[in-house]
Amino acid sequence: MFIGTQLIVDAAYGDGYSDSHIWQVYTSTIASAILVAFLGCWFNYKKRSLIFDEKTGDSRLSNRHTLFFIPIEYWAILMAMIISYFAYDSAHKNEKSKTYLISPELGDLYVVDFKALMDGYEATYPYGILKVISVNKELIEVIQSVHIYNLSSGPIKDISDGKAQKQDYFSLLPFPLMRNELTGLHQQKIIISVSRKAL
Repeated sequence: MFIGTQLIVDAAYGDGYSDSHIWQVYTSTIASAILVAFLGCWFNYKKRSLIFDEKTGDSRLSNRHTLFFIPIEYWAILMAMIISYFAYDSAHKNEKSKTYLISPELGDLYVVDFKALMDGYEATYPYGILKVISVNKELIEVIQSVHIYNLSSGPIKDISDGKAQKQDYFSLLPFPLMRNELTGLHQQKIIISVSRKAL
């Protein structure tokens, strides 16, 4: 239901719309929660069968349908809370990244898809980090991490663990990026996220 709702919204409003509009995540979550609640109530209240023990003469209802020992209908609430939290957190980080890209600063770290950014990039692992080393009115200069990963979670973890602050984490060869193109690179998911060290 969650994925189906996203596909319908993308078909109606354009590819990628669901990823950039948080209302759609909440709509998908509500639709999914309603379906889970309905199915949980149906199977755990309407469809439970009565089991009769011929030896003892006792009868009991069949076991309830659960996930991690929690009845399915309660997962409607838990699922809505979990997805809503992660959707809000993701939207908040996305807005911060947009703000940082409008006003880049020295030391900003960009988690990047190198394959999409650089023509002829042939390494197997496309995700890494760019570090801003100079900023002027029209462009910024960045240096590239020497560590690359097959998933964007790799460089994100290196930033959170402090590994990306080490001197030998980056190459010494700088290259420029136009400031007016940074927001577009983020919209195309070439720049995936931006981190700025708190002062």
